[in-house]
Amino acid sequence: MHNLRGEERLLSFITSDSYLDEARLKEKIILKLFVKTDGHSGARMKRARKLDNFDVARTVPNPGIVWLVAPEFSCRPEVPANLARELASRGWEVHVVSRLLPAVWDGLTQEGVLIHYVRPLESYTSKLSGRGSIICFGLDVTAGLVLAGHRCISLVAEEDTVESNPGSVFIPDFIMGNTSIAGRNVFPLELDVLERLLCAKTRSLPVSPRVPTVSACLIARDEEGVIEECLESLVAFADETILNDTGSLDRTPEIAAAYGARVLNTVWQDDFAKARNDALAEARCSYVLTIDADERLVRETIVETKTKLAEGHEGYITTIRNEVSRQATDLPILRLFRNRLHHRYSGRIHEQIAYCIKGSIVSAPLVMRHVGYESAHSVAKGKRQRNIQLLSKAFASDESHQSNAYLQFQAAVELIHLGNFCEGLPAMLAVVENTDISVPFRPVAAMHVCSALIKQDRIDDVVPFALRILAEYPGFMDIAVSAAEALLNKGRPEDAEKVLKSVQTGKSPVGLPKSEGADTYRLHLVHARLALARGQADLAYQHVIQALDHKPDYAPAQSLLIDHWPERAVEVLGGMSSVRPAVLRCLVVGNKDLALKLAIASKDQGAAGEVHLAARNYEEGAECWRSSLDEWDRIRADVLTNCGLASRIQTDASSSRGLVERLLSGEPCGISELQTAVKVLGFLLDMGRDDVAETVAGSVRPIGEAAEFLVARTFYEKGRLKTAYRHIQSLGDTPDYLPWKARMAYSLGIYHESTACYAALESLMPLSPEDSVYYVDSLVKCNLIDMARQAAAQAYSRYSWNPQIVRLAQILRVANNAG
Repeated sequence: MHNLRGEERLLSFITSDSYLDEARLKEKIILKLFVKTDGHSGARMKRARKLDNFDVARTVPNPGIVWLVAPEFSCRPEVPANLARELASRGWEVHVVSRLLPAVWDGLTQEGVLIHYVRPLESYTSKLSGRGSIICFGLDVTAGLVLAGHRCISLVAEEDTVESNPGSVFIPDFIMGNTSIAGRNVFPLELDVLERLLCAKTRSLPVSPRVPTVSACLIARDEEGVIEECLESLVAFADETILNDTGSLDRTPEIAAAYGARVLNTVWQDDFAKARNDALAEARCSYVLTIDADERLVRETIVETKTKLAEGHEGYITTIRNEVSRQATDLPILRLFRNRLHHRYSGRIHEQIAYCIKGSIVSAPLVMRHVGYESAHSVAKGKRQRNIQLLSKAFASDESHQSNAYLQFQAAVELIHLGNFCEGLPAMLAVVENTDISVPFRPVAAMHVCSALIKQDRIDDVVPFALRILAEYPGFMDIAVSAAEALLNKGRPEDAEKVLKSVQTGKSPVGLPKSEGADTYRLHLVHARLALARGQADLAYQHVIQALDHKPDYAPAQSLLIDHWPERAVEVLGGMSSVRPAVLRCLVVGNKDLALKLAIASKDQGAAGEVHLAARNYEEGAECWRSSLDEWDRIRADVLTNCGLASRIQTDASSSRGLVERLLSGEPCGISELQTAVKVLGFLLDMGRDDVAETVAGSVRPIGEAAEFLVARTFYEKGRLKTAYRHIQSLGDTPDYLPWKARMAYSLGIYHESTACYAALESLMPLSPEDSVYYVDSLVKCNLIDMARQAAAQAYSRYSWNPQIVRLAQILRVANNAG
């Protein structure tokens, strides 16, 4: 347990109520599957009823080995401890098998009781030997014990909830307690009776059902601070967890082992499929779930998915929910399948397995949240650059079952995410043009094209493209709403309405990606804006209300309400748990009185803090934020306190406060804390505390180049150009950093530096329209007129449609006149 004491995150998790809830849910799922798949329920019931008539007087107590399993599930915490103590005093060799930390049972160890700690991802049965009798607490644990071949006595209390599943009460040999259970005789919980039942000779158990089990298989490297939440999400679902560590330099393997995962250590060979298959080879369960360290199971989808495995299909399509910039998009993917020798992955990157699964494949409700490309974590891990390198190797190899079209699609994705629209957009368009409409990734490619056209301000191309895709996929609401939003932003409501009218309900030839709110609150807001454009204010208001009904904290809907119906804002939003967007909008438009009224009328303490912050009433703001349910509010309150802008109050320590104190004292933070640290940095700059901000910058510096880049970008965005430039100069010349280096140098008038950076970036990838303008202007400022003309000609050929390119002619004309 020495290592565990050093793991604050793990200790926090295993001492929380939520952990025991997850552990109990795990047992409940096993129990549900046991009853559902039990082909010998009749024999089990007959055996249990015979045991209910057992004559305890005929048995003589003979102390031996006894195991007390899952005492944490007892409704009365004192019962297991007292029972262990009393049995030990009567000569029994008592073993306690528990998920609670051994320190909880220190008093028992002094009395000779042996404690066996069950880590979060382990099962109770992993700690049991084949010798001795077993007592478990509650009925939930009985199925797992019997499946492992153990007979047990279940202790229940009046407060215990008895499962309504028919047959669940017939699983244990005996039930003891102070309550009654339909269909079973509950023996009184008396020590003499318990000893006699422990020594009873019972008939062998009926054949156990074949309950489906799941091996969760991960590959990871340097995921400390990220993998913990993934492992915690697996507690209720996975029967075993296998981590293939491919060369971590941090504590990833130690953390996984502390959670109870089996850890392999292999050498990374630039091949994701091989790394996954190495983990699969170690799986022992009937099904395999492949999951990444930056993914988390959504709890609400676990029970139904695990139960569905009893149907016995070869594979199950799950959902990956990508969450980037508070926008969620759901994508179907095969991640859950039978554990068979021939079920193996192929492909160096974006590896696939569906091609080798020949049996039935159906959809399952399981959802995995993917957070790996959130800005701080993605940049810090350098995932985009790594992916491009591996895709290049995959194109050069013919050993994969992946199609060229799929690899081209993934390459285009990486180019677009790097901001290389000049090459990424044509590549993605080619995927759409050259791929059959039944191919699963084609609608995703179409969505990328639409998004890229919007970001590139090619609004004239959005309408025909969206109409074409909607003709091929009539129910593709995501692309329709995204296009309509962009068209409305450009003042083209007629085109937006034309796109929306092209949507038809009906079956599409392939599963379509679905982002959150596309068919509900986002759609209603689009209709509201269209109604306003037509002068139908009442209809627009109704759509705003419907949008808020679906998502009360939807910022665009709250803002539209403030802009057009401020007199109704308190009536509509009062009592809501979050009115932050409306309050912030009020502050932006100068309506401070309404902002305060909304904050007072709502249940959102943090909203009042925003009002006080705007008025520079830091004391009142911190007081509001301390009582807020939002973690960021509490962090800001502590920042104000530690900077002397608000009074310090006596409170219990929390992880967020600990982080703030460490940041403001310059202590290093971890990668999992980077995103919060960068937000703290920005908040300090907003407060004008640049001196303290530099200390925070020093806290994140040990993480590496990517952290230094995020620091530089934050200083730049907050208007501290010289400081930003100083921080970014130490970074390498990569496509991630060069655009920012060049822009900062240009903004500061250091044209020889911006020229050099843009030239280096151009050698790696085409410059964007904006950067092309800055490059040409930098060349002119350096009196490199011929090079400026060449760069301008290249920009014209790439971006003739872009209005920014018009500026090039003016720049060159000024240069010619000056010459």
